[in-house]
Amino acid sequence: MWDAITSQFKKELAVVKKAPFACLVTSVVLGIMWVYAFHWSMVAVISMKDDLIKAQEQQIAKLNVGKSGETEVSAKKDSRRPLEVIEKKTFINEKVLLDGYKYVDCIFDNVSIVYNGGFSEVINTRVIHPERLIFRSESPTVNQLIKIFRGMGAFRPGFLIELDKIG
Repeated sequence: MWDAITSQFKKELAVVKKAPFACLVTSVVLGIMWVYAFHWSMVAVISMKDDLIKAQEQQIAKLNVGKSGETEVSAKKDSRRPLEVIEKKTFINEKVLLDGYKYVDCIFDNVSIVYNGGFSEVINTRVIHPERLIFRSESPTVNQLIKIFRGMGAFRPGFLIELDKIG
């Protein structure tokens, strides 16, 4: 094998010795062509990368839009604001939104808890008739997490969960 390579190299070297200028010009031209082709292919790749990133960002934004039309990203920005504190209130047969609220010493009786992934706190709050407590969410992310926990058996039997959109 090495003999074949050596003999081929000797043939090529003989051609270069006969016409060194032609070999130099050919090498330079081929080098320029390679750089030109590589440059334009890289420009195309970079351009495609930017387009793909924009498409992914748009897709993520579409997936994060809840029923309210607000994205989860903007909801997280709003979560930095202080929570509205609700103290010593009794909720009966109502929808109780957790996002953006801090419930302290409250009573929940036959309520529907709505949580969409925002910041909230519940402190020293009592649930009357926990078998009638319903959990709801309009957030696909929260719904997926609930499905995972349900599949793991994390909820007691009879705990009612209504998953909007995902079901």
